[in-house]
Amino acid sequence: MANVSYANPPGGLNTLKVNAASGSLTSFTPTSGKGYLIAIAAGTDGSGTAASITGVAWASGGTIAVVPGCRFQAGAFSPEISFWYCKPSQQGSGAITVTGNAHVTSIVATVLEITSDNAESGTFGAVASSSATANTISITPISTGGQCFYVSQDLNEGPTPTAAAATTLIDNWTDNGQLRVIAAANSTTTGGTAQTIGITNTLTANNQLALELAGPTIASTKVHCTTTGADSGVTAGSGTKRLADWTAGASSTLQNINAVAGPTNGVQLTDSTTAGTNGTAESWYTHQLAAVTIAGQIVASLWGRESATTSNAAPVIGVERCSADGTVLSTIVDWTGATSQGATEFATTAGGATKTCTVAAAQVVDTTLSDGDRLRLTLWIRDASTQGGAGTMASGGNCQLYVNGPVGAAGQAQFAFTETLTLFTPSAGPPPAVLRPRQEATPRHHHRHRASFG
Repeated sequence: MANVSYANPPGGLNTLKVNAASGSLTSFTPTSGKGYLIAIAAGTDGSGTAASITGVAWASGGTIAVVPGCRFQAGAFSPEISFWYCKPSQQGSGAITVTGNAHVTSIVATVLEITSDNAESGTFGAVASSSATANTISITPISTGGQCFYVSQDLNEGPTPTAAAATTLIDNWTDNGQLRVIAAANSTTTGGTAQTIGITNTLTANNQLALELAGPTIASTKVHCTTTGADSGVTAGSGTKRLADWTAGASSTLQNINAVAGPTNGVQLTDSTTAGTNGTAESWYTHQLAAVTIAGQIVASLWGRESATTSNAAPVIGVERCSADGTVLSTIVDWTGATSQGATEFATTAGGATKTCTVAAAQVVDTTLSDGDRLRLTLWIRDASTQGGAGTMASGGNCQLYVNGPVGAAGQAQFAFTETLTLFTPSAGPPPAVLRPRQEATPRHHHRHRASFG
């Protein structure tokens, strides 16, 4: 498979620089099979209300969407820098128009043509952002053969930019003492090896955003529970099916589960975004993975709360091996297990607080995944007394776990494995989804009560 590459669209460098809340790039006919990445920096009127890009669209047809986690607004007046993407199958025609809200006063936008085996899937890798005096940013890719892109905006400084080492300047605009820069790393990525992108000039209030377009080999020890739907190939089973993705989301989302009268071996999280109201049980499925044996420690960094201390609830995790269509084949981490995952009881902190579930290697059922298998991840609550706390769960209360947020902040939902998980990239389509017998690798203990909604 080929590395990711980029070029100007047909007609050459295509950029928008306008002191207005909207504007259009030069009309062009997109090349069949290519993706299109649009980097945007939007200035602000300083009113204190965020200056936001509300839409990016072709003159006719097509769809251009903001890249998940790639809308960054920081500083006193919240100007925006962002990346938007158009898949090959969603190409329109004519000029691309960028539209901001009433607080946008200026726009810089550049469109780039992307050649990638992942162009249609829109597989994005790492994302990094910062708001400080720094003139460069470090991003650690999850793929090999990918490409990192960069956009920055300093509304206090207006120098002529000089590219830092390992950076290729694509475009920039110095106007009214303000600087906007669009750039790329000057080499493709190596998974796990950081790249530094930016300029050498002295800056004072520089917002920076970097994005990796993933290359042909994607690998990481970490996956994240998002609100994105699972791959279309996941059809087996019931409940809401979401994606356990390589990168974290950027918008913390509440998910509710009501407590039950214990003792209980587990109540599964639902997709309801209303505290105190249950929805449909939900699960997270990875992309198809290359063959790997899962045997080491697994650590889940979560974010959650309970409605009252009398709920006596604690989070636990489940991990299962699935075939390509999501059919569960065996259990890797049993959420009903007798050994504590150590998260202890939830706090009642409004908006949630960090919780960590640690599954020691001894509690992980050594499991070999075949090429094309997936992992299914689930989140549960159990009696606090079974997880290093005290008390049996009581009905009448509720708990929330938050997903789709960045690591280390509200909404973190990261599963960190000892082993490296690698995206399966078949040469001639995915393997057939074969139903295999369920494998019980260890004896199961007595289940007193398990409540599940899917």
